[in-house]
Amino acid sequence: MRYRADLGVTLPQELRKDFLSKLWYVSDAIEALSLDDERLDLVTFDLRTPDDALAGSVATRITDVARRMLAGYRPLERRVVLDRTASAPSSGEDPHAALAASGDLHLFGRGRAGIGPLLARLLDLLGADLRRLGDDLHTAPHRFPTLIGADTLARCRYFEAFPHALTIASHLREDLDAIAAFARDAKVEQGRLVTDPHALAPSECLLSPAVCFHLYAWLAGSKLEGTTLARAEGKCFRYESGALEGLARLWDFTMSEFVAVGTQPEALAFRERGMARAQTLFDDWGLAYEIHTATDPFFVDAFAKQAVFQAAFELKFEASAVLPYRGDGLAISSFNYHQDFFGRSFEISDAAGKPAHTACVAFGVERFALAFIAQHGRDPRRWPARIRQLYAEAGA
Repeated sequence: MRYRADLGVTLPQELRKDFLSKLWYVSDAIEALSLDDERLDLVTFDLRTPDDALAGSVATRITDVARRMLAGYRPLERRVVLDRTASAPSSGEDPHAALAASGDLHLFGRGRAGIGPLLARLLDLLGADLRRLGDDLHTAPHRFPTLIGADTLARCRYFEAFPHALTIASHLREDLDAIAAFARDAKVEQGRLVTDPHALAPSECLLSPAVCFHLYAWLAGSKLEGTTLARAEGKCFRYESGALEGLARLWDFTMSEFVAVGTQPEALAFRERGMARAQTLFDDWGLAYEIHTATDPFFVDAFAKQAVFQAAFELKFEASAVLPYRGDGLAISSFNYHQDFFGRSFEISDAAGKPAHTACVAFGVERFALAFIAQHGRDPRRWPARIRQLYAEAGA
């Protein structure tokens, strides 16, 4: 049964995606939801089990989310710094079904994807290009764990800014009776582990939502002699509830990051170099894309203040590749300047003894592959010449 929530206000168009993504956290009873494209003041939703009383409560919470996101919010003007969307196909089919049928993609569950031969080889080629990009930026290779300490995320203030995206890791308590009880009683119902929560130890770690945080923890308390330039690729985890969508929005995804830690001019110059080098990469791959100012998907209570601050100082730029089958763009890379936030948070100082400034250039690997396939198709013979040649040289 379809229910509705009248917001009482018309939501700004630029808030549409962020608003809808947060509504999934209103109640785990929500099965589907949509925002009226014309009016932008009406949300319709379905519950897993029809319940008029619950629907009334959900509608109230939805209007409350709108109120909280708009509190103190000012319209943000998105600035496009580069537009190369003219070459984008005018239409196309969603490639997910065809990739699954050919054995190149398997969705194990919400936000969890297995990659088959075609995509795996494509990602190998992308990985080689990203390593060359890292060499051009003079970054040193690093490897970081998938687990990240709760203390590190606390210093990043991630619990305040993005609590809805967290994936908490745990293990059984070092208690033979608790372990035996778990072995005896644990079961899976509707795909979920059911067990006594008292058997679980307090969470020391979480699954990392970003790669660069490990570097700041590594450098904590240090005084830099010069600029630290690093790169790493790793698995990242951001839970996005009902917004999870194939390769476009995974719970478990791969991120390749290039990071600078140093003075303000050094961090900003690194971001500019990274953006220029990324443009060359996108052009080499024949992608239709644009680069524009952007904001992060902050939690409801932090959204207005943080988004306005981030946009006002142009702290974040984003590269969005055209997805022809959706008729919109998908963020495949971001170019971020954090000011001295991480320098202060982790007590990292530059050579002059001042809090270090940081910048990072990040690529969503699976998203990049999806955008490429969506624009150029699954037949390597129809790919841009350079990628077609590399694919052939790789023996694919």
